[in-house]
Amino acid sequence: MIHILYFLIPLIFFLFFNGTLVLLTKKEFGKCIPLSFILCALIMFASQSIFNTFNIGFYSLLLFAFMSIPILLFLFIKKRNLFDDFKTKYFDKGLISFLVIYVFFYIFDLRRFFSAWDEFSHWGVMVKEMFRTDSFYSSVESTLLVHKDYPPIFQIFELFWTKLCGNYYEPNLIKSMHIFEFSLFIPVIYNLTNKNIKSNLRSMIYTLCMIAIIFLSVLLFDQHCVINTIYIDYLMALISAYAIYMILSEKEKFSYFSLFNLGMTLTFLVLLKQMGIPFYLIILFVFICDLVIHIFTNRKSIKKVQLIIPIILAIILIVIVPLVEWKCWNIFVSNLNTDQQFSLSDIEVLELPSILQGKTGEEYQTTSGNNFIQAIITQSITSSNIELSFVQASIIIICLFIVLLLIFKNDFTKGQKFTIISSVIIGFIGYTFVLLNMYVFSFGPGEGPILASFDRYMDTYIIFMLALLIILLISKLKDKKFWIVLFSLIILLFTLQSPEKLDYLVPSFRSKIITEYEYDAEMLTSSLPEKANVFILGDDDDLARQYLIKYYANPITTNIYHYKFDTSSNIESEKYINSIKNYIFNYDYLYLKNVDENFIEKYSFLFNDNIVIPETLYTINNVDDKIVFKIMK
Repeated sequence: MIHILYFLIPLIFFLFFNGTLVLLTKKEFGKCIPLSFILCALIMFASQSIFNTFNIGFYSLLLFAFMSIPILLFLFIKKRNLFDDFKTKYFDKGLISFLVIYVFFYIFDLRRFFSAWDEFSHWGVMVKEMFRTDSFYSSVESTLLVHKDYPPIFQIFELFWTKLCGNYYEPNLIKSMHIFEFSLFIPVIYNLTNKNIKSNLRSMIYTLCMIAIIFLSVLLFDQHCVINTIYIDYLMALISAYAIYMILSEKEKFSYFSLFNLGMTLTFLVLLKQMGIPFYLIILFVFICDLVIHIFTNRKSIKKVQLIIPIILAIILIVIVPLVEWKCWNIFVSNLNTDQQFSLSDIEVLELPSILQGKTGEEYQTTSGNNFIQAIITQSITSSNIELSFVQASIIIICLFIVLLLIFKNDFTKGQKFTIISSVIIGFIGYTFVLLNMYVFSFGPGEGPILASFDRYMDTYIIFMLALLIILLISKLKDKKFWIVLFSLIILLFTLQSPEKLDYLVPSFRSKIITEYEYDAEMLTSSLPEKANVFILGDDDDLARQYLIKYYANPITTNIYHYKFDTSSNIESEKYINSIKNYIFNYDYLYLKNVDENFIEKYSFLFNDNIVIPETLYTINNVDDKIVFKIMK
């Protein structure tokens, strides 16, 4: 029964919410659905920013959604022509595509639980904490251990989905990610030059083909199957491709809808992740080029007076609003004195050349920079049997853009050709330069030299270019060539996949396997008060244990560091022993894991004459600057 509700409630909401948007904008269902998703997140974000609660935004969205019912009743009785116009725009190919995407990913992700490290350490905890506290996960009340500085917008969308469903459930978060990502491609349907796609069946087949093409394309460069997680990176790439496609395909350059839609999309993008800013700049470059070329080309028919209001509106919606929201979030985070992983103030671009030569800076910075330069040239970022480095893959895709523009030379204007090629090349150079600076200045001595998450970060730009290329290709296909190319592309992408990756294409129907971590968490939550501080101590190399137990035991807090202490060389040092004791004094409870005789011998200086029992909770007491553990009864 509960799974039926998980299926129906979000679906009903978005059908009504998008219906209200169709009424107000007089645009087709499929052109409005990405904006509906984006507005839900932004309104919830504004609600928390202004009123310190998500609830005002949540109930306002519900009110907005079901406002369509009385309006439609009025139109049906009094304005039948407007009602008929609404029916035409609502019950169209976009609605069919949305339903196909929704049902497909409900089945595909039916029991797809978290599987990747960052989902447990922060992405999932962020949603849990906002749901629990009714505040940003960056707030003082939040027990999130890491990355409180990360922009929150998609986690807020997941929170909205969670509030609709009534409780936190991992598969719902993954479904919301997939449905959001693939709904971005619904507007492509409306710019197809193939006029034969009319029937519902053909629309359904087309949508399934689009899902297959995008999924297979991403999987070619997805070494860790991030596409089946709630990681933000590839959504950032796909929404950037969507934004550029909107700009290039929009015939009414100065329409209020197109400007508002793009402005909200860009605001969403900069609040998605810190690396959203480079993509924002690429999209802004495309918008400016497209606008200038449009004005220059139509300079004889466009009056200067006609440009004043649209240009002012464009500056407000596309420049001021996104950057102000981005800046406000950074100010909010800085006021909380939260550690920031990616701080622009740490980057010193002018010092980069001398750091790369080893003349200035720290040794790890020189190593990080040189490792990065070597990696983008030589290290494979593909997950298929064809190995390509970032530079090689980028050059190939840029060449494919050129081939596309040559084949469809009559379907693109000279201005569009210039805009497309220059944006992907400048983006390639700019994105690479930004990542180089990040690894040198922001990642630190631990993650910088080893190029942490290198393949995922570099894959993001490749997937952005590939998604844009595919969108432009499909939107220009005509007649029978459309279906021939479409199915040929699916077969090609499928054959390029490595065999072990094909398992990721299988829907997840498996029931969740209860892990050891969940048993530990259950024991903690059933024995301790909410938000208790627990120090977990063990004697193995399972460094993920704290985060995983913390995730399942949320909002109980565990130690991030020192799952075990290095006692091999410092055991006799009184200073070292005292530092351990002082660290443990910050916690109220001790939980022991993997206790054996070797463990007891190594940590005898902590327990003195206390009995050591594995999988046991102790209270920590400071008695005369000595640790006294008491077994909880």
